[in-house]
Amino acid sequence: MNLEGIYQKLTIKDVFDNQEEIMEYYFGIVVEAGKKYRYTNPFRTDKTPDCFFKYSKNGILLFYDYATSKVYFNCLDIAQLRTGLNYSQLHGLMDFTSLQIL
Repeated sequence: MNLEGIYQKLTIKDVFDNQEEIMEYYFGIVVEAGKKYRYTNPFRTDKTPDCFFKYSKNGILLFYDYATSKVYFNCLDIAQLRTGLNYSQLHGLMDFTSLQIL
């Protein structure tokens, strides 16, 4: 029996087509884009909700936090922060059936 082709390799396009769900999964909140929706950063001690989500010109959802050395984060950056894994390790954990990064 040839099982080749049953599992499709998840592409970067697949990830960014599901970027809102990935952000919501790791933040544990419903993500609202725009500067009027403010959040605290769960990756550091943060008592003032000055962070926000915004789409870039090319459609990438970014989390902005001007209090950190890296100002904005995409969904893969957030997954790396939450799991402690690098991009290659994350790719190995991607669930190809639901397109959810575990």
